[in-house]
Amino acid sequence: MSRDQIADLKDSLAAQIKDLGLVEVDVFAQHSKQATNMGTTVFDLLIKDGEITVEQILQGFSKKYNISYDLNPEPIVPELEKFPISFCLKNGIVPMKVGLGTIDMGMCDPTALNSLKNLGLMLGRKVSAKFIPPEIIFESILQKHIHTVSEMKKSELLKKKKVAASKVTTKQTNKMVELRMDNIVSGKKPPEVVLDLSKLKKESEMEQEKEKKNISLSVLNIPKKEEPKAQVVDLESLKNASKNIEARGKSIKGAEGTSNKGKLDLAGALAKAKESAPKQKEVPKQKRAGAKSKAASSEVNETGNVVEICDDFLSEAVLAGVSDVHIEIFKESAQIRFRVNGSLVSQSKYNKFISTNYLAVVARVKILANLDIAERRLPQDGKISYIVKGGTEVDFRISILPTHLGERVVIRILNSSSLAVTLSALGFTQSQEDDFLKAINMPQGMILVTGPTGSGKSTTLYGAMNHLNQPDVNILTAEDPVEYTMSGISQVQVREDIGLTFASALRSFLRQDPEIILVGEIRDAETADIASKAALTGHLVLSTLHTNSAIGAVSRLVNMGLPPYLISSALSLIVAQRLIRTNCINCSEPIDKSGNDVKKFIDEYGINEDAKLMKGVGCSSCDGTGYSGRKGVHEVLVISAEIEKAISAGESSAEILQIAEEQGFQPISKSGQRFLVEGTLSLEEYLRVIPKNE
Repeated sequence: MSRDQIADLKDSLAAQIKDLGLVEVDVFAQHSKQATNMGTTVFDLLIKDGEITVEQILQGFSKKYNISYDLNPEPIVPELEKFPISFCLKNGIVPMKVGLGTIDMGMCDPTALNSLKNLGLMLGRKVSAKFIPPEIIFESILQKHIHTVSEMKKSELLKKKKVAASKVTTKQTNKMVELRMDNIVSGKKPPEVVLDLSKLKKESEMEQEKEKKNISLSVLNIPKKEEPKAQVVDLESLKNASKNIEARGKSIKGAEGTSNKGKLDLAGALAKAKESAPKQKEVPKQKRAGAKSKAASSEVNETGNVVEICDDFLSEAVLAGVSDVHIEIFKESAQIRFRVNGSLVSQSKYNKFISTNYLAVVARVKILANLDIAERRLPQDGKISYIVKGGTEVDFRISILPTHLGERVVIRILNSSSLAVTLSALGFTQSQEDDFLKAINMPQGMILVTGPTGSGKSTTLYGAMNHLNQPDVNILTAEDPVEYTMSGISQVQVREDIGLTFASALRSFLRQDPEIILVGEIRDAETADIASKAALTGHLVLSTLHTNSAIGAVSRLVNMGLPPYLISSALSLIVAQRLIRTNCINCSEPIDKSGNDVKKFIDEYGINEDAKLMKGVGCSSCDGTGYSGRKGVHEVLVISAEIEKAISAGESSAEILQIAEEQGFQPISKSGQRFLVEGTLSLEEYLRVIPKNE
């Protein structure tokens, strides 16, 4: 246990203190400079000068991560005997209690949350944690270190002199402990100590043999699956992956770990948890105080650690509100692009690293998603739950597509914040929201949400589900795929390869006594027919269609083969929507309305000439795009008695639209104009998303 290891952990704590704003920025900067000059850590200096107390730090962590803290925990050294020292010290954690099905852990650094989560998966046990003072952790690990050294030296003497353990004198043991502690003080790295829980000791020869067989997958970082059973590593696959990456000038080290079936190998599991947890960057000694990571610099070094860089760009994407991450390879280079506000933006600072380490990055993503790293000819799909930096848990949906130059990766970020959306946040006008609420509160009928891919249809449906989800209601959904898990709702993943289609799921739903049914998409006549009939027999059915307008949904159903009388009787309401990028509030400026194109638009759409049309010109807060965030623009068609009659009679879309407009229907082009007049929306964005013919 070297001083550097403790200092690294304290640096991580200092970074957390800064990020949470527990001390003033200028105070932190001042102490950072002083700590560098004094050769100490910012953490120690802040405590020493009274700028913050340990209790205040733990309170801040507790509030941020919703985890309790304890300033005076129970003795923990006995349980620490069962855990490897390096794992505990690196992550700033110690066990409080190890039960049959649970492990209670104490921690001082929030970045250990990933390690604790992976630890629970490895062991098949529930891991609970609370924050405790750092000094208690350091003191406990030091006592463990001294005790372990004593036991090791005693074992070595027993073997060398072949005498009973009882004959080893206290003087001999103390001398060896003193030698060991000399190494600690001098900063020399002690040998790794791993104890087997079953016997609490291993022969040194067995440890050495095991170390020879270990292949550290520090690049690929393989996580173990959830079942607490023996983990079998496909060595042939690893060899193939290694050869592929070596061809790009990179070697991969792997790990072959085994444990006896039915036996809890805690040491081995901890080692794998350590490997599978996203690693925190080590801060150079000369820049300990608040130093930035490599990924935060203008360009990522091509020799950076694959695991760390992957964690960096995934965390960055989540914090920036990115919907998709694209990892692409071309003839001369490779790149990462983020889809922000509907548009792809290149992340040039990663390009050099990705170009050099492309195969390793793809392999890392595959392993995170439990995909076959050796399969490079066929598409693969996977899904993972991942804790990014800052403690946010996010689901990623992974798609791997083989191209002639290499595999292309798209990572869809499924942020659970979409589940908390309310109807008032969807962007409806007040009258549109009233119509929508009235329709979804009806006991039966079919409600359709239409629009192109990426227009926010799923978000609208999730908003409706949040409103309808009550303890006395049975809600069933058929989705492809199930992107978010909703509490209190039974969700079915459609799998057409085994015959579980939307239509077959719907048939089964009707025998499950539901009040509300959500169908991810109506793709064919069979699904449309079953959904329509379900809406006529006492069920509320919600679904989506890929059409450009609300009126177009009627024509689409007719073209699928549904009789007009069935459509008119089943439909209650149709919503068509788009997502439009809004102007950046920090750089929006009025546009020049004297141009011919602008004048023509104002005249053609009947916009008030005094309206203040705005446009974002680009700034640092919007990355030079001029846009920040998106809003929904809708048209809501209520199926009134007159419209129902027109549909049943087979009237054309134009005739149905005329009737709707007479009843106050506002097309999406008109709805979008209110954002133009408010200055929220640019003219270019309006014309891009909502064509003139809509």
